[in-house]
Amino acid sequence: MTGKADNTYSKADQASFANLVQAKFEAQRSGDATAALDETCQAFIEHFGPIIYSRFGKNIACGVALTDTKAAADRKLAALAEPEDADDRSTGPQPKRTPRWKRQWLRQERKWWLTQQRKPVRLHLVLPTPATAQVLMSLSRCGTQAVYARRFLQDEDLRQCLTLLYWPADSLIATADAYASAPAPAELASNMLNASQPATTESSRPPTTTAPKQSTATNDTSTDQLTDVVNKQLDTADQYYQHFTQRTIRSAYFRGIGYGMVTVVVLFVIFYVFRGFFKAPIALLWSIMAGALGALTSVLSSATFGRIILDRTQGGNWNTFLGAFRPIIGALFGAAFFTLINAGFLPVKIPNGEAIALYASIAFLAGFSQRWAQDTLKAAEGRVSAPPSTPGSGAGQETTVNPAQHTM
Repeated sequence: MTGKADNTYSKADQASFANLVQAKFEAQRSGDATAALDETCQAFIEHFGPIIYSRFGKNIACGVALTDTKAAADRKLAALAEPEDADDRSTGPQPKRTPRWKRQWLRQERKWWLTQQRKPVRLHLVLPTPATAQVLMSLSRCGTQAVYARRFLQDEDLRQCLTLLYWPADSLIATADAYASAPAPAELASNMLNASQPATTESSRPPTTTAPKQSTATNDTSTDQLTDVVNKQLDTADQYYQHFTQRTIRSAYFRGIGYGMVTVVVLFVIFYVFRGFFKAPIALLWSIMAGALGALTSVLSSATFGRIILDRTQGGNWNTFLGAFRPIIGALFGAAFFTLINAGFLPVKIPNGEAIALYASIAFLAGFSQRWAQDTLKAAEGRVSAPPSTPGSGAGQETTVNPAQHTM
């Protein structure tokens, strides 16, 4: 990568919210807006978009802001959409070509800003120091939830979620800033002692030390009450996030199930059409298809009753793979049960003329209930690993059960 691309990324690093907070704090302390503040603010807005809401600390360097990232993405994509050779074209018969590194960098930039178009807002946060443990914990929770929200939510869902997270963070920043402006108890006691008359006895000191303690207790109580309200607001934002995140990853999960079912159906059709070439039994093919249909029925039944809870931290692609594996696993269970029944490791007697229906029924049950299938396979594993029986003993003899009398 050449110097120009490195300079672009270095500017993005310099346009951080922490630099903006520090520049704002120094400008407020000095009492005038400096050129450094204007430059930092302009670089921040150019990279992260216009500021929608913001609050900056006046007594300590801290702040929170909500920016319009989609506006920055639209502006960046409009600039990157210009012809790549526009700056390198010459008036000669052989125009200069854009270097390869620059074309790759432009493609990466376009890809990045296209993803940012679906992330319309961004929450920026700089924690105050010093601050109470409750305030720091609640602000840290805001930042963590904002990171997860930008990872899994998009469009209006993300905007609503980050807006819910901004206002608790705004209140906490204001509280921490007001708390930092108040004098410390030791300093307040010293000022009150110097303002009072000189005293040489211990009896004159209790009125001086009692006042700051009462003020501190009042501040702590109000801070605790505010923290409770903020935590309730954060719980509401978390419920909103979980609801829409589950909806998003469930869509990815069901999309994966569709991919898996298409794969099984295509393989079934291929093997069924060319069954003479592959020499595949018809009962085996229907067992594979029935196992996949059983897995699909199980997922649809769980979705109807709201029992599908997925791990949102794994991401949408992983849940898509999990969904694709579900019907494939059901099909493999169907093939496994067909093989075990034919090998005699499962106590099922196949009547004449009903083999396909019985194989398909058992495969459907195996795909529908994976727990039942695993328990049955463990029982078959015990029969496979059982020691050989001695002549005359009943151990190791195969038990055949009529399907009409056997309960699956």
